[in-house]
Amino acid sequence: METHDVTVMKRIGYVLFLIVILLYLFCGSGEAEILDAADNARTILAFGKYEQDNNPDNGPEEIEWIVLEEQDGNLLLLSRYGLDAVPFNDGDAETTWEDSSLRGWMNGDFLETAFTSEERSAILVTAVNNGPDQGRKTDLPGGADTMDRVFLLSYREAFAKYLLGNGTRMCAPTSIAAAHGALRWKDYMTDDRPGGTWWLRSPGKAQGKALIVDYDGSLASSNVRLVNHSVRPALWLDPGKEGLTLREVQTPSPEPVTPEI
Repeated sequence: METHDVTVMKRIGYVLFLIVILLYLFCGSGEAEILDAADNARTILAFGKYEQDNNPDNGPEEIEWIVLEEQDGNLLLLSRYGLDAVPFNDGDAETTWEDSSLRGWMNGDFLETAFTSEERSAILVTAVNNGPDQGRKTDLPGGADTMDRVFLLSYREAFAKYLLGNGTRMCAPTSIAAAHGALRWKDYMTDDRPGGTWWLRSPGKAQGKALIVDYDGSLASSNVRLVNHSVRPALWLDPGKEGLTLREVQTPSPEPVTPEI
């Protein structure tokens, strides 16, 4: 027969157990919400211009960038939206970031189109690490390190350093990206726009595969020749460069969209 003290302790334990369950159900684990809140508080800057609304008649739109890091006065920027849809590689399926056609496009056509000569002079040449520590242990080698002005984030940078939560990794493609093949899904809204997938520079487990961030911010991989993933350029910028003008974005930029799915 149980004593009065034992019965009371059991009841207290039962009540505490119910409280823990209710907190979990109504509040969740809390991790994603905390990380998403931190991401929403990040500074967003307007720098450069690129066609985004698929209406060339009104000219290119300002590119909005999320500030990921500040180091020695320089800023690491990541485009807020998926700016265009370009395959990771349009030639031989067996490739790394070093030899990919996407790297050539980003440091060639995109760089020349999106920025003036004054703006390009403020974009730093970056030593991009493609070593084993930037990918998963189960994936193929990432190839040689590169020197780039514009680059993609690696698996480690996206999932273990800068964007620590599925919500922070979700990204909406622009209308021009959708017109060029990027898929958008209204079930995964982000910034009041249908979300899409976007390329990372890290390879997958098999030749001809590269890692991507999926609609919901999780990890996936894709054939490098597909054109339905968008491109989120990253770059290091010297904001103190003479003649450089940066504008802080205060509110989201709404854009009418028609989801393909």
